[in-house]
Amino acid sequence: MPAARFRWPARNTIACALSFLLVRPVSAQHDVGTPIVATSLTPEQLKADIGAFRIGFMGRDKSFSPEARAEAEKRLAALEAEGDALTPVLVDLVLAQVAALADNGHTRASAGGLASRHPRVGVRFTPFGEEFHVLRTREPLAHLLGARLVAIDAHSMDELRSAARTVSGGTAAWRDRFANVLLESPELLRGLGLANATDGARYTFVLADGRRVDERLVGEVGAADAPAALDERLESSRCGHEILTVPLED
Repeated sequence: MPAARFRWPARNTIACALSFLLVRPVSAQHDVGTPIVATSLTPEQLKADIGAFRIGFMGRDKSFSPEARAEAEKRLAALEAEGDALTPVLVDLVLAQVAALADNGHTRASAGGLASRHPRVGVRFTPFGEEFHVLRTREPLAHLLGARLVAIDAHSMDELRSAARTVSGGTAAWRDRFANVLLESPELLRGLGLANATDGARYTFVLADGRRVDERLVGEVGAADAPAALDERLESSRCGHEILTVPLED
């Protein structure tokens, strides 16, 4: 059976609840700062991941209500039933949604982890209230700085916001802090039925001067001038269960 990407770390748990590490197999080791792309994982490897998640995360986490745990088990069973149809995108999304069922703002999949495993377009969004604006861009897209996102592939912000809030728990405002990772990834959006293709999508913006523009943005991996991904240190709560992403050492 292939080695799972999940390992349970040995660490002091007195001050904080245990963290759960989502790691890469040795064959997928990378230099520090190099994005991880999970598209080469086989269904067997993904099945091993799900099994490790059940034991190492669900088997130890105490933050789920009985109702939430029952729903989590139902979703995990449905995910396992996908068999050879399992994909890295599907597994990433479902495991994130399962972790979010704890709904405490601390138990969640790492947004930085999702960002590192899936190509992202060349803009970075940040929430202002319930709106999402472009905070950083690659140089060719600098004209979009400050623009407000209003649709992706004709899906409204209500649809996009609701979907993004399923991958993180807590209050709506807290969930929106991590929504940008989904909004910036056509691959993840496609996995939720919110984009027409995995490699790119048509983003609709309202610019600072009021003009409405459409831009076809393509997901990229590790472009030299790409805006930085989320800083893991900024999103980490230190306490609670958090699914992080690190390279697996020998």
